[in-house]
Amino acid sequence: MPRTFIAAAGSRPLRGRIWSIAVTADPLSPRTEANAGIGDTSSYIAREVRRHDRDRFLATLFAPSAYRGDLWALYAFNAEIARIPESVSEPALGRIKVQWWRDVIGAITDGRGAPAGHPIAQALAAAMTARSLTPQWLEDLLAGRDTELDGGGFADIAAMERHADMTSTRLAWLALDVLQVSDAVSRDVARHVAMSYALLGMLRTVPFHVGGNRLMLPEDLLASAGVTLAGLQSGQDRAALCVVAEQIAARVRHHLALAKALSRMADPRAMPVLLWWTLADRALRVLASANHDVLHVRIMAYRPGVLPLLWRSWRGRL
Repeated sequence: MPRTFIAAAGSRPLRGRIWSIAVTADPLSPRTEANAGIGDTSSYIAREVRRHDRDRFLATLFAPSAYRGDLWALYAFNAEIARIPESVSEPALGRIKVQWWRDVIGAITDGRGAPAGHPIAQALAAAMTARSLTPQWLEDLLAGRDTELDGGGFADIAAMERHADMTSTRLAWLALDVLQVSDAVSRDVARHVAMSYALLGMLRTVPFHVGGNRLMLPEDLLASAGVTLAGLQSGQDRAALCVVAEQIAARVRHHLALAKALSRMADPRAMPVLLWWTLADRALRVLASANHDVLHVRIMAYRPGVLPLLWRSWRGRL
């Protein structure tokens, strides 16, 4: 069964297309681009995903080639809206951008199409039409990004997980739409995978957020540990932040364990989304090896490789 999936994903045996991707020294090199089937029409969208969402780009290499373009369109859209809070000087400007995307999705849903001259919007329109993407989940993604515009953190870890649900889980479910997977078990597994990936992602982006005078972590945990933004910027609260990170990492492990327990009942076609599990698991191991110090150079420099994804995909299970 695992070998069957790898053949479907690459449309050639293990020693063919997917294997040639795996042994490429640089997963983002021109050779990989050719192996991934990136042609002229989708090259811009693919490059946007490679540049801004490298992890998920690697996971798309294990999707059947017929679905990759629509996955790239979805992930490029997500990367575009995820950058809105960091790209504006005030919340009102960000909300204008969020509303623009709401209007675009409404126009696509109504059959009016995407605006000319915007390749990501046009690619998203093609994916929405071809794969019947759930419009409400796209709206939820936008709503989740909207809440980030005020720059505050989360009241507690439950609020952090609700945000992960509105963003990462919805993205995973939309990716399942692309892959034509709709059963409840696969969606449940994808939810736990997406939650673990999102929570870990929020830890990995702490250095970036601190540099931008933001701290997107649970306020109750920060207060209990005595961590402040000023204390992190001065280096004084770095050790205390490890305590907070360890508590969040425990929730990551919880979701990873639930996903793994349920994954045997998931649709094998969901694997390009479930591979986020491997991305989260590997990053979590690196974090643990650094004693949960999210400001450690080992965390900031970490970049996942393609071989662990190849192994999971070949096995066909988490």
